[in-house]
Amino acid sequence: MNDKTAWERQCLIREKNRPTVNDYIPLIFEEFYELHGDRHYGDDAALMGGIARIDGMPVTVLAEVKGRDLNENKKTNFAMPHPEGYRKALRLAKQAEKFHRPVICLIDTSGAYCAEVGERFPNNYQPKATVCSNPSHNHVSPSMEVDASCAFLPENTWFIEGQFHGMSYWDDYSKSLYLKLLLTDELENVRSNSAYPQFELSHNPADDLHIQFNYSRSCYLTQEDTTLIITNLSKKYGLRLREITCYGAQLHFAFDQTEILEPGESMEIPMDGAISNAKRLYAPVIIDYYHCGTVCLPKTRTFGVSVVGGTEDVPDTGTSEIMCPAVYTILLRLMRAVLRAFLPG
Repeated sequence: MNDKTAWERQCLIREKNRPTVNDYIPLIFEEFYELHGDRHYGDDAALMGGIARIDGMPVTVLAEVKGRDLNENKKTNFAMPHPEGYRKALRLAKQAEKFHRPVICLIDTSGAYCAEVGERFPNNYQPKATVCSNPSHNHVSPSMEVDASCAFLPENTWFIEGQFHGMSYWDDYSKSLYLKLLLTDELENVRSNSAYPQFELSHNPADDLHIQFNYSRSCYLTQEDTTLIITNLSKKYGLRLREITCYGAQLHFAFDQTEILEPGESMEIPMDGAISNAKRLYAPVIIDYYHCGTVCLPKTRTFGVSVVGGTEDVPDTGTSEIMCPAVYTILLRLMRAVLRAFLPG
């Protein structure tokens, strides 16, 4: 697979005669009996589920269904389940739990490797590198949640964190990326243009804030960086920064807490402190700010930042040493808010 070009791999995965779950299931399982419906709304052809045996053991099978031609793909929605498909999968999984049956899932999509829900890769994480094994290509997201080195097209896949379905209409960055990919040949791969890195944050106005460092794109941090750049994504409301904290890196940020960041404006904030010489270190940045509308609302956003580009291996300390201070800080601020609300003076 590594000796094939991106276009050759794309053609291979879209080969209309490639096997689908309808071919695999009869070869793997015995006595497959399909079950339909979510018991609420309807049945989803994009997700097949049922009971079968494998070496005599009863199991529950869940599988994404792709078609071989346009009509089959229209019927299965190109293997993209609807809500009723997810509800059907949940129903069958609960049924399997009740009767102590193993659940076997067949995923007919090619994607990046992700951390477990609610967790992140350790600092000493080594990329899977099953497709791209070039050590100079960093395919691990700054949030330490996605490893694109094993994606089907690691050099031609872009990730936008926080971008939900249908929200790109309000995101100027996403629209610009889509138009570049569709109408030009400028972006041959994820390193063709530094303005369009492989991993980027959503620029949706509903997210309020966007951050980046002056020498690094997205949320990567290197020893060359000296300034944090914060942009107000809102098209209507001003923002006032309260506090900026970086866990995992001993950084301090000097800014005027009374300054209002108007809609669309950016603020360059100098950083003071030593940046780790780690090869990879998770160092989330937490920003507390006021959303200045009719009422000034206190808000908090956490950005997954990674220190990269160093030479030292940092032993993994787990997420507790990072998350516990963050949780403690949030609880402390909550207590202060309660005290200010109920105690005079």
